[in-house]
Amino acid sequence: VWTYGLGRGDFSAERIEPPGRGLRFEMRTPAGPLAIASPLMGKVNVYNILAAAAAARKLSSSSLRMRERRRRSAEALSCRFAAEAV
Repeated sequence: VWTYGLGRGDFSAERIEPPGRGLRFEMRTPAGPLAIASPLMGKVNVYNILAAAAAARKLSSSSLRMRERRRRSAEALSCRFAAEAV
């Protein structure tokens, strides 16, 4: 069983940068830290990224493959939770 959360858990988010153009944070994993940059926005997506990383680890995906899949998924969903000037 892998756990995840903000600041604690096997997969945790630390140093979350203030909202802007997407998400930036450091994900701590059992294999070591990983810098995360995503065009997705909102705390809910930090949790989604952590949960996806924990599930991928459980399924034995490498961090390189996780990174590439996350990048392609984020590009496909670039219009969700997008910040626009009004």
